[in-house]
Amino acid sequence: MDRYGFTAADICNVDETRVSTVLKPNKIVAAKGAGNASGWVTDEEFYQFMQHFIKHVKPSMERPVLLVLDNHSSHLNVETLNLAKENGVVMLSFPPHCSHKLQPLDVSVFGPFKKYCAAAQDAWLRNNPGKTLTIYDIPKIVADSLPFAQISINIVNDFRKTGIFPYNANIFGEDEFSPSFVSDRPEPEIIEQEKNIQSKV
Repeated sequence: MDRYGFTAADICNVDETRVSTVLKPNKIVAAKGAGNASGWVTDEEFYQFMQHFIKHVKPSMERPVLLVLDNHSSHLNVETLNLAKENGVVMLSFPPHCSHKLQPLDVSVFGPFKKYCAAAQDAWLRNNPGKTLTIYDIPKIVADSLPFAQISINIVNDFRKTGIFPYNANIFGEDEFSPSFVSDRPEPEIIEQEKNIQSKV
């Protein structure tokens, strides 16, 4: 923030989520669909996304933008990183296991989006009795559901709740860091030594 002086209009977030043909809300089972073999974004797909992002956001070295994202391996491809750097895209990734707190889209958009998708999928099944929901039906369901979830107030709240904009380094209290102390347990042999000392006393 200090180096580039980003404004709210210069900060973007990218994240991916999946929409499955296997429905959870009403325990309806249907054939599973997949976008690619692994179900995860590939290096090539993210490179294509970066080209699309640059084309439509139009960042430059004179007017860079900040793109916050998780640290998935597809985001760390050298070709993609070079393309971003050459076009004024400053990429900042979150530490592992923090996206539920720091990833704006996870905080306020994806939750409502999943609820609207579930309702749209349920409506599709009611309107198409006896048919199986397939991956070819998903784009229409997403197109109908996403506009309800990505409203301005949700997006503004995303960035505020994560402390990204307005910048707030103290957005999370000490209690929210307590789960990280689990890894600070003593080594097993130290625990055994303490047990032996206590049993002798």
